[in-house]
Amino acid sequence: MRVEMDRLSEGRRILGIPAIVLQEILSGIPGEEPLRQMEQALASCFEVVRASVDDHVGAARLRSQCQRRGLNVSAIDCLIAQQAIASSAQLFAIDADFDAIVKVAPLKLYKFKA
Repeated sequence: MRVEMDRLSEGRRILGIPAIVLQEILSGIPGEEPLRQMEQALASCFEVVRASVDDHVGAARLRSQCQRRGLNVSAIDCLIAQQAIASSAQLFAIDADFDAIVKVAPLKLYKFKA
């Protein structure tokens, strides 16, 4: 996956990271100094994208659509997906929830070769 991320960053694409994903990554880091270093590293590589109220409402609708189809997906993954949909972005993800979300929404997943 690291090679693929390097390849993406070499292009002229703007790479974004949802703020909630930033929180998830930083939450797993023990110690203030390593956390600060990771925060700075991520902020230098990615544009941090904050969710709007419309994103949250859209995520709730998206999760309801999934549930009606019998798809069990997390509310957080629906928020991440909704942000990508709203900004017409491709989502780089390896979580199976996003494969399920694609079944009910116009989410564009970035496919990479492992």
